[in-house]
Amino acid sequence: MSELLKNDLWNLIFVLVPGFMIIQGFEFGRHLKLKSINKDDILPYISLTAIYYIIILSFGYKLQTGASISTIPFQNLVITYLFVPSLLGVFCGIFVRFGFFYKIAKTLRIKIDEPAPPIRTPWPVIAPKITIGTYVMVILKDKTIYRALVTEDSQLSSDQDKIDLYLGQTFLGEEWVPSNPQRAVYIRGSEIQSIEIWKFEESTESTEP
Repeated sequence: MSELLKNDLWNLIFVLVPGFMIIQGFEFGRHLKLKSINKDDILPYISLTAIYYIIILSFGYKLQTGASISTIPFQNLVITYLFVPSLLGVFCGIFVRFGFFYKIAKTLRIKIDEPAPPIRTPWPVIAPKITIGTYVMVILKDKTIYRALVTEDSQLSSDQDKIDLYLGQTFLGEEWVPSNPQRAVYIRGSEIQSIEIWKFEESTESTEP
């Protein structure tokens, strides 16, 4: 039974781990963070593992089996299945991050379209314009709705990666009845699905949206 478990574990490592390490290394080299794991990544792991084995076979490396793996020094296994794939991924990520891949292609006169720069979130531009007296309706991913007024003590994060909100006055129901006693709310950006914004001119008589 122990031999069967050992072979199953080895098969899992053999098929998935190098590809997994390449993708994580690439993500770190390009974005300085690790990639979240989901079931859709299994096929890319296997594909990259196959490519990796083709590369190391070309350098004379012999693939191991469940039976022969026990004869290989542990440090050699770490280098082959963890360190080298990670390093390969990091280098590829850095090449893409700094545009080296496209510079090399241009030098070799290989025609290739450079990817368009990523569109940054408009939130850092919008947040400073949401001033005191602005009404907002924040809809969360779980469909919870917060109707609120931006007050003097409200805080809106202008970080494009963390749109956290602290709103000083909330309202109840679609009639926008002010909470009594006054109630504030702190909302994490990761929970937000959308934000509706109302800003009235000073001459507007209505005090509610």
